[in-house]
Amino acid sequence: MQKTKKKHVKICPICYSPDNYLESNPASAAASTIIGGNFSVYHCNNCGFSGSFFPEAPIDNLPEPKKLEDIKEESYTKVDVSY
Repeated sequence: MQKTKKKHVKICPICYSPDNYLESNPASAAASTIIGGNFSVYHCNNCGFSGSFFPEAPIDNLPEPKKLEDIKEESYTKVDVSY
């Protein structure tokens, strides 16, 4: 008897939205290659959160995404990285 592997999708840790993407950053790619490890940064299209930790959830049992009005800005630290 074989187990069927469940499909998973990355979700935002702030709003639980599965609508996110992997940011392409040449510096992170170079660091991953030279040093090893994972320097991936994901960005949420729903709330704008960026970070390296986006947990995975089974695609058939996703949590309901939070509404933007329900998310307090103090729930995570925003860092201005513009120069």
